[in-house]
Amino acid sequence: MKESIKILILEDSAEDAEILQLFLVKKNLNCEFHLAIDKKTYLLALDQFHPDIILSDHSLPQFNSVEALAIARQKFPGIPFIMVTGTVSEEFAADIIKSGADDYILKDRLVRLPVAITTVLERRNSEKEKQEAEQKIKQSETNLRAIFENTSEGFLLMDRNAVVMAFNNKATAYTFFSDVKEFKIGQSIYDFIEEPRKKIFREIITRVLNRESIQYDRSYEMENGNTAWIDFSLTPVIESGQVKGICITGRNITEKKKIEQEREFDRNNLKALINNTNDLMWSVDRDFRLITSNDAFDKIVKTTTGRIVSKESGILARGFSIEQRNWSRKYYERTFSGENFTVIEHDDFPWDSWSEISFYPIYNGDTIIGAACFSRDITERKKAEENFKLLEKKILEQKVQEQKKIARAIINAQEKERNHIGQELHDNINQILVGIKLHLSIAGKDEKFKKVIKYSIELLNKIIQEIRILSSKLVTPLKNINLQDSIQMLLDDAGKNTTIKTSFEYNLSNLVISDDLKLNIYRIIQEQLNNIVKYADAKNLGVSLQADNNVINIVVQDDGKGFDVNKKRKGIGISNIINRVGSYNGEVVIESSPGMGCKVEIRIPY
Repeated sequence: MKESIKILILEDSAEDAEILQLFLVKKNLNCEFHLAIDKKTYLLALDQFHPDIILSDHSLPQFNSVEALAIARQKFPGIPFIMVTGTVSEEFAADIIKSGADDYILKDRLVRLPVAITTVLERRNSEKEKQEAEQKIKQSETNLRAIFENTSEGFLLMDRNAVVMAFNNKATAYTFFSDVKEFKIGQSIYDFIEEPRKKIFREIITRVLNRESIQYDRSYEMENGNTAWIDFSLTPVIESGQVKGICITGRNITEKKKIEQEREFDRNNLKALINNTNDLMWSVDRDFRLITSNDAFDKIVKTTTGRIVSKESGILARGFSIEQRNWSRKYYERTFSGENFTVIEHDDFPWDSWSEISFYPIYNGDTIIGAACFSRDITERKKAEENFKLLEKKILEQKVQEQKKIARAIINAQEKERNHIGQELHDNINQILVGIKLHLSIAGKDEKFKKVIKYSIELLNKIIQEIRILSSKLVTPLKNINLQDSIQMLLDDAGKNTTIKTSFEYNLSNLVISDDLKLNIYRIIQEQLNNIVKYADAKNLGVSLQADNNVINIVVQDDGKGFDVNKKRKGIGISNIINRVGSYNGEVVIESSPGMGCKVEIRIPY
């Protein structure tokens, strides 16, 4: 799409400005308009709108086209300026054209305005292009002269007879190999050539005069003992199809030669380095063809595939497993996208091994042309890490077992304390209460206190019974525990004091179980039965103890009101069960939901 013409209209009449715009749009000119109505808005538009052309009325309040033209020529000399006005004298029109206006159009003859705008813009563009071209030529000549005099290369021009016609400043710097220390125009080139080389130099001149270009490098021993290298190029100067002379270019390449020699040295050292390591190094192009590789890579490929991968052959060829080809392609494509990364790969062919592989994009400018790859065998490191992890796991397991052992010791201590408390309640407190009851009975024979004492004796009987019940719960045998009978007693008590129907399955009679574990199983079942009696409102409950694969399976199940297992529980009964089971490396699974009863499954290894 052709760019629009940015037209600045300087006009104080909004009506005339609108007519002007409508007319130009109607003539299919692609225009963008900006209106200025006085000097202030005109100056602002010049700075901000940057018009391609100015259409100016002559007379504005405290401002006119002559001032507007002067400002435009001062600030932006190249902007076309056309005066569009009502009536002016021919003398004024001629004067403003002399002052720099490009044209003037009368408002009642706007038909000529589109052509005038196009013509002025084309003329201005043509003048601008001509000026730019002339400026470029001048600048080019200046640049060429600056380059010729300041380049690092020496230039010398001679005619067919080898007479010096021109040279630059740098050319004189290359006379260190000759007794003559300064070039002069009109002097023979052979004055600067060592006697032993004049014959061969004449042969070179003859070949160049026969339209052949010659290039060679020469080394020179300097007075300070250093070696200097000069690159010489001799080319024929051809004018009108004839060889008119010869141009000799001399360039000091001493540093380049040193760098080349150092690179060659480094290249040889690097080659020796990369081919005397067990690490694999290789590179591929975007078509998955091998670019470079070291001996270690070639060796492993031959061992794996039974063949040698030659340079520029496919790196994903047969011999590699499908899995190897797939992950290799995936990693190469990641690298081609510009990503640097390192991966750990396990391979079980031709032997069980681990590798740390790094991938790097190869750039040519901004374009990725391939991938550089580095692989290191870390099998021993991985084995060491695995051993370390196993050791850490073993130590952690030992710590956990020690903690569980401590937990079991605490539980056993608590059981002893419970037994002690129960025995104290039964043997001491209860006996004291019985003594009190006896004395009260004697005192109750007195009719005066008989009624009061009778009530006190009833309370004592109730307390004594409660203590006996509590003692029976607290006191359990710590040795030679009969687990089956103890659990049956718990179920019998639950059935006596409630309407709950109970069932019991016990298949552990042939097992040898420690008293500590028996006591904990008893407490676990006792805890859950208490929970059922207090909260479940159940009609039936069942307890099952089975053995399978060195694991005791305990199930306590009821048909009560159940609960949401995901909600936080207020009591500590379930937590006590979990802690006891955990201390013996067991696990607890609780299944329950509102209205669906509860099932507690416990697995304890023995």
